Amino acid sequence: MKKKYRRRSKKVIALLLYVAGIGFSAFEFGLIVSKNKDDVIKKYKSYFYLMLEWMTILENGKLISDYLDEKGYTRIAVYGGRDMGEHLVKQIVERDISVAYIIDRSLSRFKYDIPIYTLEDQLPMVDAIIVTPIWDYGNIKTKLSAKVSCPIIPMDNLIVRDADE
Repeated sequence: MKKKYRRRSKKVIALLLYVAGIGFSAFEFGLIVSKNKDDVIKKYKSYFYLMLEWMTILENGKLISDYLDEKGYTRIAVYGGRDMGEHLVKQIVERDISVAYIIDRSLSRFKYDIPIYTLEDQLPMVDAIIVTPIWDYGNIKTKLSAKVSCPIIPMDNLIVRDADE
């Protein structure tokens, strides 16, 4: 009887440990998802407010390309080729500032006929690089600084500076 009780006890304990492990994993997953959810919300909020500011300066007749021109930046690169990058490139190209290339880790083609590089590639020299994913600017700047010597400018700085002038 003792052997039978021990065998059952071991099975019950093993089952409880298994369930506890699954519960703990689910708890950890919940924390990760919750953290990522907050990060995603923060990311899209930053883009929303950036677009509002950008629309405001456009409505006041100011352009990012004017600021770039004043600084002497005639040949730039854009980090981030998704929606924000597309809008930025369109505005800049229409104002005769050369966009030499796009830097993006997963973009395979771009709306305009502009070369695409990744951070692993050798990056050609430009006057400045504009970073459109402002929510991750610190990490991106660190990686770019190891590869280039030109100014690395977050998109929101262009808009805030332009709005203040």
